[in-house]
Amino acid sequence: MRKILAISLTLAFGLTALAAVPVMAEDFEGDQSYIGNTTIGADDTVKGNVTITNGKLTVLGTIEGNVLQLGSNGVVVDGDGIVEGNIAERGNGSVSTSGESLVKGNVSERSETVDPFGHDDVTIGGKSLVEGNVSEKDAGDVTVTKDAFVKCNVKERGPGNCDAVVKSSVDGNVRCR
Repeated sequence: MRKILAISLTLAFGLTALAAVPVMAEDFEGDQSYIGNTTIGADDTVKGNVTITNGKLTVLGTIEGNVLQLGSNGVVVDGDGIVEGNIAERGNGSVSTSGESLVKGNVSERSETVDPFGHDDVTIGGKSLVEGNVSEKDAGDVTVTKDAFVKCNVKERGPGNCDAVVKSSVDGNVRCR
Protein backbone atom coordinates (compact mmCIF):
# COMPACT_ATOMS: atom_id res chain seq x y z
CA MET A 1 0.00 0.00 0.00
CA ARG A 2 1.46 3.34 -1.02
CA LYS A 3 0.93 6.51 0.92
CA ILE A 4 -0.73 9.35 -0.95
CA LEU A 5 -0.38 13.01 -0.08
CA ALA A 6 -3.14 15.31 -1.30
CA ILE A 7 -1.88 18.71 -2.41
CA SER A 8 -4.19 21.63 -3.08
CA LEU A 9 -3.11 23.74 -6.05
CA THR A 10 -4.50 27.15 -6.94
CA LEU A 11 -4.70 27.55 -10.68
CA ALA A 12 -5.13 30.64 -12.79
CA PHE A 13 -8.48 32.37 -12.39
CA GLY A 14 -8.71 31.28 -8.72
CA LEU A 15 -9.69 27.68 -9.44
CA THR A 16 -8.47 25.09 -6.96
CA ALA A 17 -7.49 21.56 -7.94
CA LEU A 18 -6.35 18.61 -5.88
CA ALA A 19 -3.38 16.53 -6.98
CA ALA A 20 -2.51 13.13 -5.52
CA VAL A 21 1.24 12.76 -5.11
CA PRO A 22 2.78 9.46 -4.00
CA VAL A 23 4.94 9.75 -0.90
CA MET A 24 8.09 7.65 -0.94
CA ALA A 25 8.86 5.19 1.83
CA GLU A 26 10.34 6.78 4.91
CA ASP A 27 13.59 5.90 6.64
CA PHE A 28 13.84 6.96 10.27
CA GLU A 29 17.46 7.28 11.46
CA GLY A 30 18.31 6.65 15.10
CA ASP A 31 16.24 5.57 18.07
CA GLN A 32 12.54 6.50 18.02
CA SER A 33 10.14 6.98 20.95
CA TYR A 34 6.36 7.11 20.61
CA ILE A 35 3.43 7.65 22.98
CA GLY A 36 0.13 6.10 21.92
CA ASN A 37 -0.78 3.88 18.98
CA THR A 38 1.84 3.89 16.22
CA THR A 39 2.24 2.02 12.93
CA ILE A 40 5.49 1.43 11.09
CA GLY A 41 4.16 1.24 7.52
CA ALA A 42 4.97 -1.57 5.07
CA ASP A 43 7.38 0.68 3.14
CA ASP A 44 8.96 2.27 6.23
CA THR A 45 12.27 1.40 7.91
CA VAL A 46 13.42 2.47 11.36
CA LYS A 47 17.21 2.29 11.62
CA GLY A 48 17.43 2.10 15.39
CA ASN A 49 15.53 1.02 18.49
CA VAL A 50 11.85 1.80 19.07
CA THR A 51 10.25 2.51 22.45
CA ILE A 52 6.48 2.83 22.68
CA THR A 53 4.62 3.91 25.82
CA ASN A 54 0.91 3.29 26.46
CA GLY A 55 0.03 2.35 22.93
CA LYS A 56 0.00 -0.43 20.39
CA LEU A 57 2.96 -0.62 18.02
CA THR A 58 2.03 -2.25 14.71
CA VAL A 59 5.03 -3.23 12.60
CA LEU A 60 4.31 -3.77 8.91
CA GLY A 61 7.71 -2.54 7.72
CA THR A 62 11.21 -3.01 9.16
CA ILE A 63 12.79 -2.09 12.49
CA GLU A 64 16.59 -2.46 12.41
CA GLY A 65 16.86 -2.59 16.20
CA ASN A 66 15.02 -3.61 19.36
CA VAL A 67 11.44 -2.86 20.40
CA LEU A 68 10.50 -1.96 23.98
CA GLN A 69 6.83 -1.52 24.87
CA LEU A 70 5.97 0.09 28.23
CA GLY A 71 2.56 0.51 29.85
CA SER A 72 -0.71 -0.65 28.37
CA ASN A 73 -1.36 -2.22 24.96
CA GLY A 74 1.27 -4.20 23.06
CA VAL A 75 3.27 -5.02 19.94
CA VAL A 76 1.93 -6.56 16.72
CA VAL A 77 4.26 -7.67 13.92
CA ASP A 78 2.07 -8.42 10.92
CA GLY A 79 2.20 -9.01 7.17
CA ASP A 80 5.83 -8.98 6.05
CA GLY A 81 6.93 -6.96 9.09
CA ILE A 82 10.49 -7.47 10.34
CA VAL A 83 12.10 -6.73 13.71
CA GLU A 84 15.83 -7.36 13.46
CA GLY A 85 16.37 -7.25 17.23
CA ASN A 86 14.44 -8.25 20.36
CA ILE A 87 10.87 -7.42 21.35
CA ALA A 88 10.32 -6.78 25.08
CA GLU A 89 6.87 -5.95 26.46
CA ARG A 90 6.96 -4.59 30.02
CA GLY A 91 3.48 -3.59 31.05
CA ASN A 92 -0.11 -4.68 30.70
CA GLY A 93 0.11 -5.69 27.11
CA SER A 94 0.71 -8.49 24.67
CA VAL A 95 3.01 -9.42 21.81
CA SER A 96 1.75 -11.10 18.66
CA THR A 97 3.14 -12.01 15.27
CA SER A 98 1.13 -12.99 12.22
CA GLY A 99 1.30 -13.10 8.46
CA GLU A 100 4.78 -13.97 7.25
CA SER A 101 6.52 -11.71 9.74
CA LEU A 102 10.02 -12.21 11.11
CA VAL A 103 11.60 -11.47 14.48
CA LYS A 104 15.35 -12.10 14.40
CA GLY A 105 15.81 -11.80 18.18
CA ASN A 106 13.94 -12.84 21.32
CA VAL A 107 10.31 -12.12 22.21
CA SER A 108 9.53 -11.59 25.90
CA GLU A 109 6.52 -10.39 27.84
CA ARG A 110 6.67 -9.56 31.54
CA SER A 111 3.90 -7.69 33.25
CA GLU A 112 4.63 -5.32 36.06
CA THR A 113 1.06 -5.96 37.25
CA VAL A 114 -1.50 -8.58 36.25
CA ASP A 115 -3.99 -7.42 33.63
CA PRO A 116 -7.49 -8.47 34.86
CA PHE A 117 -8.65 -8.70 31.23
CA GLY A 118 -5.98 -11.26 30.26
CA HIS A 119 -4.04 -9.17 27.75
CA ASP A 120 -0.59 -10.32 28.87
CA ASP A 121 -0.15 -13.01 26.22
CA VAL A 122 2.47 -13.89 23.61
CA THR A 123 1.08 -15.32 20.38
CA ILE A 124 3.33 -16.43 17.55
CA GLY A 125 0.89 -16.97 14.71
CA GLY A 126 0.38 -17.06 10.98
CA LYS A 127 3.46 -18.27 9.13
CA SER A 128 5.72 -16.06 11.19
CA LEU A 129 9.24 -16.95 12.32
CA VAL A 130 10.99 -16.07 15.58
CA GLU A 131 14.71 -16.87 15.40
CA GLY A 132 15.29 -16.37 19.14
CA ASN A 133 13.58 -17.45 22.36
CA VAL A 134 9.95 -16.76 23.27
CA SER A 135 9.11 -16.22 26.95
CA GLU A 136 6.21 -15.03 29.06
CA LYS A 137 6.33 -14.39 32.80
CA ASP A 138 3.32 -13.98 35.07
CA ALA A 139 -0.35 -14.55 34.21
CA GLY A 140 -0.41 -14.51 30.43
CA ASP A 141 -0.33 -17.43 28.02
CA VAL A 142 2.16 -18.43 25.33
CA THR A 143 0.74 -19.75 22.06
CA VAL A 144 2.59 -20.79 18.94
CA THR A 145 0.10 -21.70 16.22
CA LYS A 146 0.58 -24.67 13.90
CA ASP A 147 2.11 -22.83 10.91
CA ALA A 148 4.38 -20.55 12.96
CA PHE A 149 7.97 -21.45 13.81
CA VAL A 150 10.30 -20.70 16.75
CA LYS A 151 13.97 -21.61 16.24
CA CYS A 152 14.95 -21.58 19.92
CA ASN A 153 13.17 -22.15 23.24
CA VAL A 154 9.64 -21.36 24.44
CA LYS A 155 9.13 -20.71 28.15
CA GLU A 156 6.11 -19.86 30.30
CA ARG A 157 7.26 -18.75 33.77
CA GLY A 158 4.06 -18.16 35.68
CA PRO A 159 0.47 -19.29 36.11
CA GLY A 160 -0.30 -18.93 32.39
CA ASN A 161 -0.63 -21.74 29.87
CA CYS A 162 1.54 -22.95 27.01
CA ASP A 163 -0.40 -26.04 25.96
CA ALA A 164 -0.98 -24.87 22.38
CA VAL A 165 2.75 -24.76 21.70
CA VAL A 166 2.95 -28.53 21.14
CA LYS A 167 0.91 -28.15 17.92
CA SER A 168 3.63 -26.10 16.24
CA SER A 169 7.27 -26.16 15.22
CA VAL A 170 9.75 -25.31 17.96
CA ASP A 171 13.40 -26.31 17.46
CA GLY A 172 14.34 -25.78 21.10
CA ASN A 173 12.83 -26.77 24.43
CA VAL A 174 9.31 -26.02 25.65
CA ARG A 175 9.09 -25.31 29.38
CA CYS A 176 5.96 -24.45 31.36
CA ARG A 177 6.68 -23.00 34.80
